[in-house]
Amino acid sequence: MGKPAYIFADMAYFPYLALSENAHFGAHTIAVFGIDEMDDTVYVADRGKKPVTVTIEELERTRNSKFLPYPPKNKMLKIQYPIRTTTFERGIVEGALARTKKIGTELNDIMNWASKELSRRDKEVMELLKGLQDGILECSKKEQEAFKALQNTIH
Repeated sequence: MGKPAYIFADMAYFPYLALSENAHFGAHTIAVFGIDEMDDTVYVADRGKKPVTVTIEELERTRNSKFLPYPPKNKMLKIQYPIRTTTFERGIVEGALARTKKIGTELNDIMNWASKELSRRDKEVMELLKGLQDGILECSKKEQEAFKALQNTIH
């Protein structure tokens, strides 16, 4: 009690993002930090500078989305806060490094989904996606190297 809930949500259903109705991505995470059932208001922290609000129905819809490649399935992230923290800077670097390592797994999931969805006539599109994946993975490797170097300077 008293802690925000970090949940998976389908971005296409949030009116404040103003996305296309086909822009489904259910692996988007947000923090829900308050609900006022009397006013039908859910207080959300997303990636913007200020908190936003949605209705309870909008929140339910985004959490229950069935759209691929990542339906949210009403999942919630459980955050285990460390008992003792080191430095703030070290925490940032370690978190960023962990995130760049996860990028490869997510890209592989997207490519697997795309290869199943696209037919043989879409081979050119798959080749373009593969090129994009390779480029992103190369950037991710460079980011990891930079974060490791930064991590060594902080220790």
